[in-house]
Amino acid sequence: MPLEKLIPLCKEFGVMTLIDGAHAPGQIPLNLKELDADFYSGNLHKWLYTPRGCAILYVKKKHQDWVRPTVTSHGYKTTFQNDFFKQGTRDDSPYCVVPEAIQFYTDLGGYEKIRVYTDDLLNTSTELLTSSWKTEKLQIPKSMEAPFMRLVRLPELKQTSMKSIDDGERRIVEIIVNHGIVPCITFVDGKVYCRLSANVYNTKDDYQILCDLVLKMIDK
Repeated sequence: MPLEKLIPLCKEFGVMTLIDGAHAPGQIPLNLKELDADFYSGNLHKWLYTPRGCAILYVKKKHQDWVRPTVTSHGYKTTFQNDFFKQGTRDDSPYCVVPEAIQFYTDLGGYEKIRVYTDDLLNTSTELLTSSWKTEKLQIPKSMEAPFMRLVRLPELKQTSMKSIDDGERRIVEIIVNHGIVPCITFVDGKVYCRLSANVYNTKDDYQILCDLVLKMIDK
């Protein structure tokens, strides 16, 4: 999304902006000060190597006197950070490893080196799947393509009808249980797509396994 254009436009009309950047930290270069949204949230466990349940919430300073957490606990109305600090029995350990996760990300070579690896892997794997399945990847502008993800249309699978997200989720559970593969199935304009993700721990073999499994499902 062209947030750099949308945020100033919203400001013109007095509209506050809250950006759901769930997949952004670690997957794209991110400068919250330059972006200048009123609020921004993003997960660190998706692409920045922290444990699950680790995210950031950015609130512009002028809003910090009225934004409150949903859980009222120790630190209430002392400082903005203290207000959010103690959230009952929440496990805070994922937040403790953020500095190490960022260092690990840097030690891998940072964004550019990771992007080069994933881009090559995804391009090769997308070609493998589309040629084997006789389908195509989602046709979107390159500027809107997530660096570490691709969408490849699934072929028609015999004995399997996927007409909704619920149908897709049921099929996902079955695939995970029976084959140990975790696919992400989504729908675009009524067509079923498989969302591919790639990171430094993935290899071409992972996508070959997925490819072969779907081909078996076609033949059944």
